[in-house]
Amino acid sequence: MVRLESSTAKMLSGYLGTALLVAGFTQATAGVVCDSRKFDAASDDISFFGEGPTMAIEATRLKAKCASETQSLKVVQDYADRCVQGTSKGILQIFIDGAATNIEKHCMDDRYKSKFVRLTPCLNRNAGAGIHKCNRDFAGMIRSIALKPTKIRIPLSCCSMNEYMNCVLKHAAKCGPETKEFASSIIEGYAGDLLDTVCVKYKPGSKECRSLPKVTPSTSLRLKSVLFHLSEAFNGRP
Repeated sequence: MVRLESSTAKMLSGYLGTALLVAGFTQATAGVVCDSRKFDAASDDISFFGEGPTMAIEATRLKAKCASETQSLKVVQDYADRCVQGTSKGILQIFIDGAATNIEKHCMDDRYKSKFVRLTPCLNRNAGAGIHKCNRDFAGMIRSIALKPTKIRIPLSCCSMNEYMNCVLKHAAKCGPETKEFASSIIEGYAGDLLDTVCVKYKPGSKECRSLPKVTPSTSLRLKSVLFHLSEAFNGRP
């Protein structure tokens, strides 16, 4: 897998307010089957509390989960390579690269895995349901943003992404500062390049976010994962 560095996020920032955003679209090329439902399920599998309110921590379940995540990462990468183009592809690739790093850490790094197993039980008990809802609400926001004018989709997505980060950390904080920092590192792993470059000025409550239209998250999602709706949000059509 070819990994994109922070220069990809910097390149994307040049698309703001330009006609290049119109080039971001999702399509199947000739002879390529793009299974959006398979992509959606795989995207949830590699996301932080994407599948539900608990994560695997027992040794046998964690081993099986790591095998599943590795396969799901291949599915997501294949979909991005074959079925997504333009701005959507660049944004999606940043999330995929972050997911790959997170999976490698909690599946292969013994020191990190030990921390993961130690901190996750509290998250499962006290925060998992809330974090899972953050994911679904964020997906609903991105779906609604996809219906807005093309030129404001990235700014709106940035504001929503930072709100999503705050939502996750609010719930993770129920398990103490160490767990909050742990959760922050995971979300930063997924989206840090975007949050630190393209989205750096779009903080919740900022002048830039306040100046944008209000968005109500969609509650009628055919597919549920954040990554699916990110892959669709910049395609120039609803």
